[in-house]
Amino acid sequence: MLFTIVLAACASSSYRAPVREVNYYSINADGTKSETYSRMNEWSTYGTRGLGAQATMAAAYEKAQHAPPPGNQIEIYNASLPPGVTIEHGVVKITGGAPYEAIGRFSIGYWQASAPHEAEIEPDLHRLASVAGGDAIVVEVQRRDRADDRVQYLLGLVLRKRTADAAAGPAEPAAVSTHTP
Repeated sequence: MLFTIVLAACASSSYRAPVREVNYYSINADGTKSETYSRMNEWSTYGTRGLGAQATMAAAYEKAQHAPPPGNQIEIYNASLPPGVTIEHGVVKITGGAPYEAIGRFSIGYWQASAPHEAEIEPDLHRLASVAGGDAIVVEVQRRDRADDRVQYLLGLVLRKRTADAAAGPAEPAAVSTHTP
């Protein structure tokens, strides 16, 4: 009987439900508090950095929300893939001539009371690109329902542009642009 009590006590102390911090909401570009609340639901890293990446990315994304969005230059592909990038049977394939490498897949969810409109999601994509080390994002927007145009989830890929010659130094940042199919 003593063993059962000790086991139950250990089990109850090992899991703690996440607690929403008072300052968890995003910060606007001008430094004011935004009412948008989002969180990293899923992150899968490509390559060798996969172990522990979900928790690391979720924490980095949350931390990035407590500051104005970065001024990084990114390309945003809206439900389309950049030239030379395909997805076959769930696998990202990049042709030899395409200047991209896959960083990871993501899912960002929005709290219902703070769900933004599609035009208001760009700061979160800048934050994601910054913490993931990417400069091109393929995003699929999922809405709450047909009658409500607010965003429920963002799903997609984070890509990084490769330079033609690594010895030549880093590539110039791409201009911010949105590509639609």
